[in-house]
Amino acid sequence: MKLTKSYLNQYASSIEWAKNGLEGCEMYQQDRFDLIFMDLQMPIMDGIMATMKIRELEKELNVYTPIVALTAQAEKYDKEKCLAVGMDYYLTKPLYKDQLETAISIVLQRDQVR
Repeated sequence: MKLTKSYLNQYASSIEWAKNGLEGCEMYQQDRFDLIFMDLQMPIMDGIMATMKIRELEKELNVYTPIVALTAQAEKYDKEKCLAVGMDYYLTKPLYKDQLETAISIVLQRDQVR
C-alpha cells in the first residue's frame, strides 16, 4: 500500500483514501473524483460490491468515473469479473510504476471519449 500511495502521489494533486468499500461509496456520494482505484479485498464491503454501488449511483447522478481494480488475485476469472461489474482496468499486485502510468493513461483517455 505504501508503494501504491507513493506512485499515486506523483500523479495527483489531491488523493483521498477510503478504509473500506462502504466508506468509499459514502465518499463518492459526497464528492466527484477523476479516477478511482478500487482494491478488491476490503473489509465491510469489497471492491466488487463497492463498484456496483458506485455504478448505480452514477446512473442517478448522470456521471461516470473510471475505476481501476487493484488486487493480488491474478486469475483470468477475477479480471473478467471486475470488467463485468463495470471496472475499466485491472491491475495486479505487486504494482509497478509503469503499469500504473499505463492504467491512468488508458482510462483517462477513454473517459475523454465518453
